[in-house]
Formats: sequence, structure tokens, C-alpha cells
Amino acid sequence: PPVISKPLGKESQDDYSIRNMLMWKAKYGKITTSITSAFLHDVIRYRNPEITLDERSIMQAFRNNFAFTYDSLRKFSVTVEAGYDFERAVVSSYGMGRQRHIGRLVGSVKYMPVTNLVLLLKLRQSVYDKTLSPFAPAFMLSYNQSLDNDHKFLLTLNASRTFRFPTLNDLYWVPGGNPNLKPEKGWDGELSARYAYKYYFSFTATGFTKYITNWIQWTSNGSYWEPRNVKRVFTRGVELQAWACTQS
Repeated sequence: PPVISKPLGKESQDDYSIRNMLMWKAKYGKITTSITSAFLHDVIRYRNPEITLDERSIMQAFRNNFAFTYDSLRKFSVTVEAGYDFERAVVSSYGMGRQRHIGRLVGSVKYMPVTNLVLLLKLRQSVYDKTLSPFAPAFMLSYNQSLDNDHKFLLTLNASRTFRFPTLNDLYWVPGGNPNLKPEKGWDGELSARYAYKYYFSFTATGFTKYITNWIQWTSNGSYWEPRNVKRVFTRGVELQAWACTQS
């Protein structure tokens, strides 16, 4: 659709996407392994006859992940994951084809001291090209309790360090791309409590908070827009959800 100041527009855009994924999973006693590979292919063709513009953009990604879980330590289970991604883009606005490599290593330990309590600690480190991501630990606690098989209570707590790499548009778009951008990094926290009575009623209350530094935002420098690490963002709130059903 045309912009407000223009009564008629002749632009058009065609999008083509291909998604392929292959997964292998096996279990040998207390050991579980899985390998996942995916190929993503996207093509965008934009045409504007008013300015004789016909551009074709190609984005491709090859994503791989390997996971190994050992679940024979009584109340503990250990998981190790390794991943490698390759991203490639041929976009005229980049000036040339761009590509990058992303690797990651994740280790987690799950502990169940009692049947209805689960503790999970996860450690993650990533690198894209030669840039290390912020070290990203995560912690999760889940506790559930049933009373007389009618009343059920569930409490969950999540806390983690997060990060986000700049996109290829953020880094290389011409004009405006900023190759000196830093990854966004922050902390997330969430506390949720849920009460359910049989299948008739359920109520959930969730409190959440997030603090992010190096927030990436596109801002105007007068002649064009460019991304910068300009903000610190602190969000928090509460979500309430309830449902009920009756049976005839």
C-alpha cells in the first residue's frame, strides 16, 4: 500500500522461502544424543517501476546442533550442546555479499532432590566470527504440589543473562550500517504461580522484569538513519490469566 502522502503506489514485493530440517535422535540406556541440521533460504524481490528499481535479495542460513544427555547420576542429569551456524546474505544495499560464522557451547545440569522439585542450571557461551558473546548463565526452579488430587499448585522461577547479536542489516546496510555495534546484553527474571482445581478452574499470576544495556536502535543523524548502542532499557510488569469451564 502507498504512504499517506501518495494516493497511488505501484511497488510490489515477492517473497520465496525454503525450510529444510533433518534430525536424528537415539537413546542408549541412560544416554540420549541428537543431531539437528537445518537449511533456510529466503529470496525477496522488490520492484518499483516509478524509479526503475528491481532488486533481488538472497538470505541463507545453515544451522547445526548436537546434544548429549547423560541421565544416570541418581538425581542429576547432565546435558552438553554444541552448535554451528553459517549465515550468508547477498543484498544490493550491503554493497557486497556478507557472511558470518556463529558457534556456541551450552552445558546444563538438572537436579531433582525430591519428586516435585526441579532445579536447572545452564551455562552458555557463543562467538560470532571473532567476537565473544557475554557469558550467559540461566537458572530455573519448578515446584508442583497436588492436594487430594483436586487442588494443584505450580511455582516456577526463571533468571538468566541474555544477549543479542546485531543483525546483518544493523551491521552492513548502506547507508547507515554500523559495523562497530556491540551485542545487546541484559538480565531476565520471571516468577509465576499457578493454581488449578480439577479441570474446572485455573488461575496464573506472573511477574517479570528485564534489564538490557547496549540496546540497538536506529536513529536519525539528519540525512539518513543508522543503528547505535544508545539505550538502557528496564521493563517490568505483571500478567494475570484465569479460565473456567463447566461440564453438563
